[in-house]
Amino acid sequence: MEKESTVCAASIEQNLAGWHVCVLKLDDVVTNENSQTVDRIRNINKQVSINQAILHPFGFYDKIGTWYDSEDTYGQDIKNKKKFEDDGEDFPMKVYLRACWWPNAAAVAAGKIPEEMTKEDWGLWFGESDNPHALTYEVLQYKKKTDPWFAIKYLNDPTQMHVIKFPRELLVRRTIQSNLIPGTGMIVTAIDTAYSTKSWADYTVIITALIYGGKFYIIDMQRGRFNEYELPKIIAGTVLKWRPKRLCIEESVGVKWLGREIYREMDALRVRANIEFVSLGVGKKTNAKQIKAKPVLRLLGDERLLFSFAMPGKEEMYDELSKFGTAAATHDDIVDALAILVNQFSSYADMEARTTAQQADFNPDPFARPNYDRVYGLNAYAKLNAQEMQLENPDMSLADIVHNQQQDARETADPFADLFS
Repeated sequence: MEKESTVCAASIEQNLAGWHVCVLKLDDVVTNENSQTVDRIRNINKQVSINQAILHPFGFYDKIGTWYDSEDTYGQDIKNKKKFEDDGEDFPMKVYLRACWWPNAAAVAAGKIPEEMTKEDWGLWFGESDNPHALTYEVLQYKKKTDPWFAIKYLNDPTQMHVIKFPRELLVRRTIQSNLIPGTGMIVTAIDTAYSTKSWADYTVIITALIYGGKFYIIDMQRGRFNEYELPKIIAGTVLKWRPKRLCIEESVGVKWLGREIYREMDALRVRANIEFVSLGVGKKTNAKQIKAKPVLRLLGDERLLFSFAMPGKEEMYDELSKFGTAAATHDDIVDALAILVNQFSSYADMEARTTAQQADFNPDPFARPNYDRVYGLNAYAKLNAQEMQLENPDMSLADIVHNQQQDARETADPFADLFS
């Protein structure tokens, strides 16, 4: 005769010392009440672990419920499963986790983000139904927009509450050939120095972009571990190469000394760009990166953030962004640099887009005029070309040669002649 009852029920926080069972079933041991603080979550996890000892080794163990927090007992099971998989071992527990909807295969292959997905891009757990209580696409879309706990209640995954994802497929779609990048616009540079008073072990990322028509075209990226002697030279070299109008560096403890050294290196190269130390705000450690990355993803989804196919470090960018927010992520320096870029220049890009849309006439590249004069021997180049022609025609005066050149230029069927008249 068994000394324990055949079936019994108890609270997870009830004292069960001395009991032994053949079947242990935990049902909703984590609730919206006992998951509100870290201490309560830890206490429930402790009770779950202790109560597992009352199960006979040959017994059956079952645990079901809603996953409220990444650190609760369900979250611990998910993490342990991942550890076993990483070590190439079989996890001694089957985990069944299913959301009410998920991106279908076509949406995943296209690299779509939730902001651009439509009804046809989702797979539904309950499907479409005439039942007014069914979780249809319309119902879930409404819940997603209005319920801050949507990820917990309908996805059964609290880690999705603030997740920002950059699908590799989307990044590839937003990469364009260099000949599609406008020849005019404002060039800017954003820098995440990863400077620390302790070490230079992290990466510094220098991103240069062209802003035109309300869009950001990423034309250059440098990523590396630079010490305090190398970094000012690298930044000054970027200024020499691209001549940015503005140069923004994320402000952090001990980084402002860079300004003086960068200006020194720029003076040596006879170039100049205004240096601005900017802040992206502080926020909670657990979600600060996700919050800063959200505007970047928004521009990427709206096709306002594009990458040049010829930019250096393209594969590094694909790798880091596609892993952002996952357990496989090891660095987020590129995301930080992009966040600086978007945060500092979005207002300008929006204003510039409105101005560009209102312009009836084409605004030429300011560097096009010198090139035009050089080709057709006008203005500053007229006298030089005339002197060379005088050597071939010694009977003509220099003034006559210059006059004839200008007349020929006006009469030449040049499609850009009216542009500079």
